[in-house]
Amino acid sequence: MKILKKIGSFFSALSPIFTYLIVNICVIIVFLIISMILKLRSNSFDNNLGLGNFDSIAELVINISCFIAAIVKMKQYDYKFSDISPVKQNWKVYLTALLFISGAVFVLVFINSLFLKITGIPLSHPPGEISGSELTNILAYHLTLPFVEELIFRGLMVKNFEKKGFPILFSACAITISYALLYSKEYMLYILLFGAIIIFIRYRFGDIKLCILIQFTANLIRILILLANAELYNTILKVGSAVGVVVAAASMFFMIKFASKPAAANNAD
Repeated sequence: MKILKKIGSFFSALSPIFTYLIVNICVIIVFLIISMILKLRSNSFDNNLGLGNFDSIAELVINISCFIAAIVKMKQYDYKFSDISPVKQNWKVYLTALLFISGAVFVLVFINSLFLKITGIPLSHPPGEISGSELTNILAYHLTLPFVEELIFRGLMVKNFEKKGFPILFSACAITISYALLYSKEYMLYILLFGAIIIFIRYRFGDIKLCILIQFTANLIRILILLANAELYNTILKVGSAVGVVVAAASMFFMIKFASKPAAANNAD
């Protein structure tokens, strides 16, 4: 019975993910229906739908809807923002965090590119081949995504696992793996490594705003790397990752030194 109770507690702690997936599916279905209606209408009347980039709108609506759902879930759990982000860091930590992720993201992208070469998995957006419309879609999605994912994964789920009494190491692994499984195989290794970093940041520094800043910056840098000329892409990654290791290590040292609390900030109620 204890095992069954623990399994139930585990899936209960994962419930924000299920909400996230359900909202994604519902919004996608709604937009598919709207798209079909507009296509039928355009065939009958005109070719100008007047909606601009339809995919960009869909991506934006998905993230906004998921963010609202996460806020509702937060209210349902009766969590305050101070519960999911118990520590307020100073500006020095935010500044060094920008340096840290600026170096770390080159290392992670380089490792992921080696993984793709070994496995033969192609990139859906090859470097230097992103069109203007594709760039709009990518920016709309990935620059609003940090607010959603950090609230769900490093906010609600961290608090849920803590409330259910799971050890920090187990919780961190469960959250990181479940986070990576939501992504396609071409980015799964990158997300797995990034997820391990960001969950460490959350437990070590206790400030979800710091996690949002780090993911936002990482997504932006990763997009900029993909905009590079295909011939320069590998050189940029090699040089960037070599310098990035040093920058990331040094800035993490100073992040810990400047931190408002020296211990992990996942405080109990």
